Amino acid sequence: MVWQNENLDDLVLLRGDGNPTYMLAVGGRHHDMGVTHVIRGDDHLIKAARQSRSTTRSMGPSQHVPHSLIMAPTVKALKTPRRLGVDAYRAMGYLPAALRNYLVRLGEPRRPGIFSTEEMIDAFDLSG
Repeated sequence: MVWQNENLDDLVLLRGDGNPTYMLAVGGRHHDMGVTHVIRGDDHLIKAARQSRSTTRSMGPSQHVPHSLIMAPTVKALKTPRRLGVDAYRAMGYLPAALRNYLVRLGEPRRPGIFSTEEMIDAFDLSG
């Protein structure tokens, strides 16, 4: 996607009290962690454009990749009523491989069966 600078508003990087805003903090965090690709739902496209134009690009290369949202049968974006971290799923007894397979199956529903981690890595491709 191509964004014209005149279509983006001015970006606030520091609050009045001198603390960084999310946009500055996340760019710095991505830089420090060596993040090369930021993959987000396409409902965050404008955020990706703002981050790419401002903090992230100046701190090092990263690619912003949108993906389609997972939709509920009501044709609304599927949102988690309460957010759970990986540790919560581990405490409930879910195995890491099972959670990964569930997430991969959301993106590839036509292929039956269980994906091995190696198959997931081999099939991963952002070009589409």
